[in-house]
Amino acid sequence: MKAEELLAPPVDRGGNSGELEFTELVAVRHGLTDANAAGVLQGQFESNLVEAGIRQAERLAGRLARESFAAIYASDLARALATARIVAAANGAPVIPDPVWREWHLGCLENVSYGEAGERYPELIDAFRYDADDILIPDGESKRAFYDRIGAALEAVAARHVRQRVLIVTHGGVLQAMLKHVLGGGNTWKFLPRAANTGYNKFVRRDRGWQLCCWNDTSHLVDP
Repeated sequence: MKAEELLAPPVDRGGNSGELEFTELVAVRHGLTDANAAGVLQGQFESNLVEAGIRQAERLAGRLARESFAAIYASDLARALATARIVAAANGAPVIPDPVWREWHLGCLENVSYGEAGERYPELIDAFRYDADDILIPDGESKRAFYDRIGAALEAVAARHVRQRVLIVTHGGVLQAMLKHVLGGGNTWKFLPRAANTGYNKFVRRDRGWQLCCWNDTSHLVDP
């Protein structure tokens, strides 16, 4: 299948064959970066995989080598794209870079350490900590706009790949937005589950509903 076909709008198949339509989405976070290691907020700021992150991506590639994917979608930020290409080298599926899977644009918080951000923008950091319903970030993307972007992208890729499995290589904030979209319950959760570097997650779209099948499985990183 060509890249332009993968990115084409979903086709209305019409009719009713009696079969339950589904799409299986495997979603993973990129490998460890220099900014992750330094405790720096990234957002859409570019950062690179460190050696440990490359090893994580290679372990993930080994896990996914025998899974069949119609396509591998990836954020076009360097850390996600590098992870996707390592996986694709072992899997053989085409990599489709797409900016819709970029991390939350954090504006004034990008390339700032967590400690410095807490000192300079305490109200913003509290809003993150307590998962406020909306967060307006100077020079960045509001929380509601970010969640709307990811929710729409998730529905679009599920509609485009009915009865197929696809892989999405993306970011921690995006994965949390996906989880909220799948499970519902609004934008405000008391606790946000962790999304580890190269953690494996699986969502299934069945007919008109979503199902969470796996969250943050890092067993491929454990030495045998």
